[in-house]
Amino acid sequence: MNESMQLVEEFGMFMETYGVSRSAGLILGWLMLAEEAQSLDDIADGLGLSKASISLNTRVLEHLGVIQKIGVRGDRKVYYKMADHAWIKMLESGVQKLEMMRSLAITGLEVSTNQTAHQRFAELDDLMSFLVEAYAQLLQDYRKQSQREK
Repeated sequence: MNESMQLVEEFGMFMETYGVSRSAGLILGWLMLAEEAQSLDDIADGLGLSKASISLNTRVLEHLGVIQKIGVRGDRKVYYKMADHAWIKMLESGVQKLEMMRSLAITGLEVSTNQTAHQRFAELDDLMSFLVEAYAQLLQDYRKQSQREK
């Protein structure tokens, strides 16, 4: 196995740690290395996966905002490429999930009827508030740094 395919495999294993299928991780690794947009056939042939698996997992990656579907004039095939600012979009999606969890914590604080549950929800609210603010600051700092480097 060459170094590029080893890296693709490592993307597959890494994405599994986030609850995303190994196949989605393989596709992500493949597209990270691709110079041009890739069709379902290109990806399936390159990874040895079925087109059905590629189709399902590209939808997952599109939903995460890390890849995008594109059309090519005169070609009926659908192509995929890495989304612009894919990793920022993924982090922003994570922040939205933290905000949703915080909302659940706030609701839990309102409806909890015992001290133990109230303490659990208060801790969850504190942590989610901290993380949302911290990630927002990190993203802001990164954007400033990124602009200075251009």
